[in-house]
Amino acid sequence: MEQVISEMLNEVSVIIDNHKAEKKTKREAGEDFNIFRILKMESNETKTHSAFIAELLNPKGSHGQGLLFLKLFIKHVNCLEFSVEDDTSFKVETERYIGNKTHEHEAEDPSGRIDLVIESISEKRTTAILIENKIYARDQKNQLVRYYAYGIKGTPERGGRYGKENFWLLYLTLKGEEASKFSTLGSEYKLKCSQDINSDENYYYLISYKEHILPWLEECRKKSTIFPILREGISHYINLLNRLISDYTMNTKMTETILKNAKTAEAFFEISKDHNVNGIKIKIQSKFWNALENELCDKFKISTVSDFHERVDYQKIKNYYTKPKGKFYGIEFKIASITTPKIDVHFRVAMNNEHVIYGLKFRNNGERVEHDIVTLSPYKEILKKEWTNSSKDWPIFEYLTIPKNNKKIDFKNFDSNLLGCIVDENNRKEFIEKFVKKVKEDLDKFTNEDAVSVSL
Repeated sequence: MEQVISEMLNEVSVIIDNHKAEKKTKREAGEDFNIFRILKMESNETKTHSAFIAELLNPKGSHGQGLLFLKLFIKHVNCLEFSVEDDTSFKVETERYIGNKTHEHEAEDPSGRIDLVIESISEKRTTAILIENKIYARDQKNQLVRYYAYGIKGTPERGGRYGKENFWLLYLTLKGEEASKFSTLGSEYKLKCSQDINSDENYYYLISYKEHILPWLEECRKKSTIFPILREGISHYINLLNRLISDYTMNTKMTETILKNAKTAEAFFEISKDHNVNGIKIKIQSKFWNALENELCDKFKISTVSDFHERVDYQKIKNYYTKPKGKFYGIEFKIASITTPKIDVHFRVAMNNEHVIYGLKFRNNGERVEHDIVTLSPYKEILKKEWTNSSKDWPIFEYLTIPKNNKKIDFKNFDSNLLGCIVDENNRKEFIEKFVKKVKEDLDKFTNEDAVSVSL
């Protein structure tokens, strides 16, 4: 089992490393700057993806290019029977409501909301493309069957009823996955999947962002060269789709690696057991706190255990991951005494929920003193340029951050930057040495004041 686990982790590691290298290349090219991601709209199927695509497809859209983008779309999805003539009127609509879903979601009844509807209306006939857009959402019961029923039967109030040969039901996903039978098998209509959009049975048709939407957008961008705002808007959306597809591809490859056979699946579930995952987290934290304590002892000349007001041990770290109230613990020791009022000043670095913070504590015979009764000036003034926070429990404190991205350390959710900083022994040593050196320099400013006597 150990060999299987090792081989599987190596394969997953290669997948992740390749993905990181790809992201690094794009970041260095400035492609990390994306309006949709900044506004946290990257995975909203209706308000981002359907809305953006619909705007480009609409001949009356704000792009000002008339039928151009719609004609290009029809070419890329190969829906050649859809009428795109200059004397035809068009209607492009997102989230078209086609009726209430019954409790049983009856398969024969048109109901729900279709993500995107494109209608071509002329005196001779009306043709339509109905698109179900799936980024991450799951299929609903009889979903495609209900939309197909709308194309066949329609509703008196909400249109439809185009006729079998006059509408096409498209299922749009990132990479062209089929819909589930949960969505396609009704009692009246049992839909089959086809990539040939000109089939004439009860079919829905697969299109994907990778094979259809991206090539269409690339051609739209080429046609928009002389319109910089339009061109860059399309570029941002292309950039977003490439990122979503890349992330999806990485996750798919990792899943395939894990499910390659029964042994790799067993290995994954073995290392995923709560006690194993927590054991790894506890081990990582333990190494961090042990290294930190050793460095603090060295730089602050702490020679005996009794010099500590508090230390971190295995049980405290274990409780952090297994008990709801074990979120506050740390390393604390006295650094100085204030003469007026007579107060001991402690330095403390500690867990505070998921983050690590460090700062000062005031104590009298070991008991915490409410710092609002202590005259902080000029003591706080000395440190406030470096340690910028204050709370009821901390006169002054700061968050411990990861040098690479300046994000707060989060021992609940280990990201790659944190792991890179503290798992490797040399990186952990360098990180902790720099941190303790900076703390010592800051505290030396404090303990050198006339009103403070150094105790260590």
